[in-house]
Amino acid sequence: MESIKTQNRLKTTLSVLLMVFLAILVMVPFYFMIVSSFKDVSVIFANGINVNIDFSKMNFDNYKSLWTNQNGIYWSWYKNSLVITVVETVLVLVFTSMVGYGLAQYDFKGRKFIFALVLVMMMVPPSILLLPLYKLVTQLGLMDSYAGVILPYVVPASSIFFFR
Repeated sequence: MESIKTQNRLKTTLSVLLMVFLAILVMVPFYFMIVSSFKDVSVIFANGINVNIDFSKMNFDNYKSLWTNQNGIYWSWYKNSLVITVVETVLVLVFTSMVGYGLAQYDFKGRKFIFALVLVMMMVPPSILLLPLYKLVTQLGLMDSYAGVILPYVVPASSIFFFR
């Protein structure tokens, strides 16, 4: 009985150590990003990304230029990202939940065929669809609009599959 407790404790300890190691491994790129954000661009290009923190050369110029350059265009970028994310998330949840519910609950002719199409669409890599979607968006006159960014991805097959 004691050996089972010891084995469980050992497994738990090894699991925790593995998770801590993986967490540190995942956080390394974030560390590089944060350290590099305080460095001058010329220093980054000259020395590459390194882990050394030289407090004498650290500055906030990158952040200052982010907020003030080009009349504060960053806030426009932020607003665009926020609008696209919120609207697309809501539309995806609404439409794919309706389709998934319909495929799961109702028995109608062609239901299995439609679900097979959903599975086939899941097998198509999204990069293959970029050119046809671009042509469609330009033909519909949706270039440079929120609709042109949001509408092509409103009903992803994977979401339909999971809702079903």
